[in-house]
Amino acid sequence: MSATTFEDTEVQDILQRAMRLPSKVRRDIAVELLDSARPVDNPDEVKSAWQAELSRRVADIENGKVRMIPVAESMAYLRQHLAETAGQ
Repeated sequence: MSATTFEDTEVQDILQRAMRLPSKVRRDIAVELLDSARPVDNPDEVKSAWQAELSRRVADIENGKVRMIPVAESMAYLRQHLAETAGQ
């Protein structure tokens, strides 16, 4: 087990039992625990942040800072890249 210690014996018991579970199950539990520990986002702040991001992206397109890539071209690039890296 890791060097982390817990004073509460119930927590120690839960952790020891969890460590005996298959790694996939432990990963799933870890994700659930992390998700539950994150603060709940304020929907208005999230909406405002997305609006600002979209405005920035549209401005980047309109002023030529970024180039739009057709779907067919981007998919061809991705297929080629995946084919080249598949053996690595």
